[in-house]
Amino acid sequence: MADIQATTNERQTSLHAASSEGRVQMAEFLLDHGCDMEAKDADGHTPLRTACESNNFQVAALLADRGANAHDNEWTVFDLAEQHGTLDLLFSAIRQNPWLCQK
Repeated sequence: MADIQATTNERQTSLHAASSEGRVQMAEFLLDHGCDMEAKDADGHTPLRTACESNNFQVAALLADRGANAHDNEWTVFDLAEQHGTLDLLFSAIRQNPWLCQK
């Protein structure tokens, strides 16, 4: 049986690859089978950040809807949504992380 948490030499998971390539159905499958959506690669990037930086906002919205962490020390999903004009991603992040809108 294949290890769903297996990583490359760069510590990328299958979910990182699906995020980078915009493979929504594969990302859904991996999430449904327990792949860690908060896994960080060798550069410290999560699958959500990988999806955003690869302009794969359907995967990014899926990850946000599933509860992926929408921020880290260097960026937020809001920054990327604003930069790319992607409101769906922004709304997904707010639905799962309403505290991000609190002052």
